[in-house]
Amino acid sequence: MGLRWNRNHKQRNLKQRRRPRSGFVLVFALAILTLVSTVVVGFANHSLRVASEALDLQREARQRWGGLSCQRILMNYRPRVSSELEREQGNSTPSPTVDATLPRQHSMELEFEFGGVRYWALLADESAKADINLMRNSFSENRVEQSVEKLIDGKGLKAKLRPIDSKYKDVSSSNFALMSWDQALQNTEGYSILPDELILATREVSLWGGKVNYYTASDAVLREVASSVLGNILAGRMISFREKEPELEWQEVLKKLNLNETQMVQLDKLMGDKSTCRSLWIISSSKTSRKVALLVRKRFADSVERNYTLYW
Repeated sequence: MGLRWNRNHKQRNLKQRRRPRSGFVLVFALAILTLVSTVVVGFANHSLRVASEALDLQREARQRWGGLSCQRILMNYRPRVSSELEREQGNSTPSPTVDATLPRQHSMELEFEFGGVRYWALLADESAKADINLMRNSFSENRVEQSVEKLIDGKGLKAKLRPIDSKYKDVSSSNFALMSWDQALQNTEGYSILPDELILATREVSLWGGKVNYYTASDAVLREVASSVLGNILAGRMISFREKEPELEWQEVLKKLNLNETQMVQLDKLMGDKSTCRSLWIISSSKTSRKVALLVRKRFADSVERNYTLYW
């Protein structure tokens, strides 16, 4: 009897000692599961972040690659058109325009989508625009501001010339430096100029185009630049000559105008028959970013050709 009681007592004590140990094992197992779950969730979140960043980098690389491809194609674009005489004679071989400029137009606008990125591009003949720097060398700043105001009327910006270094003035020298538009234009509300405002306002004015190309400039540009030297009557005659005889050689145009020597010298500083500069605006837009770039390619009198690029 005493032996049986002693055995039962030992068994109860053994069970009592096992209960706390089994509870500790359960708590430890739960802690391990919580730790493992936390690590797995953290690793999954990290993997998602890495995948998202990789996708963003892929989009950015595609966007940049598409922009560079667009630059190479458009900046080397060399359009050709047939003259009226060639078309009348049935000559199928087109002749290049003056110095391979944009044919009878000074800009070309494109819009397309590639790889999930939307591109908008504006290729322009800068020599078809009134060059503010060139005008500053010939006229008073007040006169230049008035001309610029007419050409950018209603575009959200106004002419405001600021003092500039001499390296910006000589647009024919290969030492020419690309100046900022803030040195010539100003936002009407006093804010920094946005690229979209520049695109709209600089359709007829330039800072680096050089001499105005008689063949590609708009009537408004021809009238504003020519009238500053020749007056409104002769400027109107020049526009009339181009409208009636678009293939007339530049020297013949000058002869028909019957200019005196002073007028010839002054006009030669501002106008010619070749294009030496072109620009390309590119706006690329994806779901996550919007990039704006302006490329300028300018050829100087010593045949040196330089590229300038601005980014926003």
